[in-house]
Amino acid sequence: MAGLFRLSVLGVFLLLLFSGIAGIGAGENVTAENATVGNLTESPQHGYNTSVIQAGLSLDPDTNYRANANFSGNVAAARVDATDVTYGQPVSTYEHWNQEEHAEFTAGGEDTSRYPQQATLYDGRIIHDAHITRFTHTASTIAYYDNQTVRYSAPNGTVRGVVDYRVTEPTDDERPRVDVDRYDTYNERSLIGHSIESVCLIREEKRSQITTDDDPCNSIWTIGTGSPGPRPDIEYEDTPRRSATNYTLVAVIEADIEIRVRQFRPSDDEYAESWPVVDTYTITDRVIATDQWETIPYELQRTAFSQTDNSGTRYENDRAGIYVEPPDQPWAGIVVDDTYISSEWRFYSHRDTGWDTTITTTNSGDTATAEYDTVPIQQYAVPGPHGVSIQQPPEGSDIAVADVQRGGGRTIPAAASHENLSVGIAGNQSQSLPRNYSRVSSVTIQGENIGFNNVTVKGPVNGTQKRATTAALRFEPTRKDSNLTARVVDTNDTHVAVEIKLIDEDGSPIPLGNTNKGVIRLPTNETIQTNRTGYARVVIENYTSGTITYEPETWHGRTSAYKPSQAQYVAYPALRSQEVVFEWIAGLLIGSLPILLPWYYIRQFENMGNWVP
Repeated sequence: MAGLFRLSVLGVFLLLLFSGIAGIGAGENVTAENATVGNLTESPQHGYNTSVIQAGLSLDPDTNYRANANFSGNVAAARVDATDVTYGQPVSTYEHWNQEEHAEFTAGGEDTSRYPQQATLYDGRIIHDAHITRFTHTASTIAYYDNQTVRYSAPNGTVRGVVDYRVTEPTDDERPRVDVDRYDTYNERSLIGHSIESVCLIREEKRSQITTDDDPCNSIWTIGTGSPGPRPDIEYEDTPRRSATNYTLVAVIEADIEIRVRQFRPSDDEYAESWPVVDTYTITDRVIATDQWETIPYELQRTAFSQTDNSGTRYENDRAGIYVEPPDQPWAGIVVDDTYISSEWRFYSHRDTGWDTTITTTNSGDTATAEYDTVPIQQYAVPGPHGVSIQQPPEGSDIAVADVQRGGGRTIPAAASHENLSVGIAGNQSQSLPRNYSRVSSVTIQGENIGFNNVTVKGPVNGTQKRATTAALRFEPTRKDSNLTARVVDTNDTHVAVEIKLIDEDGSPIPLGNTNKGVIRLPTNETIQTNRTGYARVVIENYTSGTITYEPETWHGRTSAYKPSQAQYVAYPALRSQEVVFEWIAGLLIGSLPILLPWYYIRQFENMGNWVP
């Protein structure tokens, strides 16, 4: 049966792949190497079919998902062993799933508390196992970037959480023994009510600051509030920033206790079953539960654009171009009309493993656990091994990636290796994590109708994007003219030796090497570099004449750069070297002697009559 099921899953996957990936929404383009199984058809769980659930949960092959009674029969027995799916940009495939799973979380009763294994629990006097725990942060993407794990979130989004606690009956004081000669008192206590008073989302404050506030949800740091209850949805508004900030879910939970003061007076009956109540008042047991995490509200702030090519001039042949310097942080790709160019980052979904086990505790001391009861799915990003790739629309387009530059080493942390997860990760595939890779520092795109008005860069979080503008580049280089000269110094029938000199407009040599990545391109299409004096000597085969070209490195991102230049050389066959020239002259003289000598003597004989005796 397991083999038949795997065949059926493969069939579903191929059907989805060749049917245009219809279910993930317009604009969510994928390539052949990372095709999606995101078709949302009617199925046993929240409207998702089995293969989509498999791709999102990344469960162990022998684990069954049992979210509720509807997920039963053959589907519940399915082995979740599908290959993990990566996307060229963030997708919203599992947002509906998370909403439905969140709605299915059931809080315990008055004497019961339910919480995920990752919850932080708080106790009061009669309030126990209280918690508020983040279920999902929408939209957000967890990226494995520069040897750290970073959560990027939309500046405006939604945080869903769960709240629960249990309440025990308060205990009475032990009644003292009666002393008929004095007044004695003791307190009786009873629970008269309990509730979740408020829930909110606060940024930047520490827990120690929040718990000392009488009304923390009215703080100036509060960025969103929700209706008090076991499943709050909190819509928040924040401002983008470049560094991480703390987000804290807060739940204020209160239980009211009535206290009755009973007192024995000498005039009372010492054998009475209860003493008279002389005072009644109410106290409140108050617990502030919190759940804190770090996030960076993401905005594409540092992306730079230019409509020039590598040498700083506009493209020829009626083609236009856009040069894009993406941000240092993760990014998704570039949209030009209907064409999508993905970055080196790939996106995938994985369950939040902190919710794998749900724990239930009761006032009687019983504890029970449930596996995969409610399972949120989180989006992740990791540098992929395929690099920048272009995804053409069905009708095709003339858009092409002209150049991709890499620079700035980054480290992928070991945390990127989830259990039961199998996605391609950049770097040397023979090395285990952590490992290094080079990020994409610039992308040049060419086409017939490219301009700032139809180019958009997308961020790693759903909804984060930026239209191309004429924003200044990070570096404005000083571009100088270059002067390339080529001189033939030796030649034979098949080879020619050429001396090459490369200088700038000021006469200074242009060395090519570690700091200047430009090259000299020969007619054979081979490339060479000049030394520190701007000089090079090369022997060219089968090209006794031709054009040598200086191709400078891209000027984008540099403080100084050079313009390209060319030089031509010609090696004449009759004048191949000084030795050949000498031999040619000597041969000419020797060959002309039979003519020149008779002519000379004839001239002398003709002049004899003019001699004076």
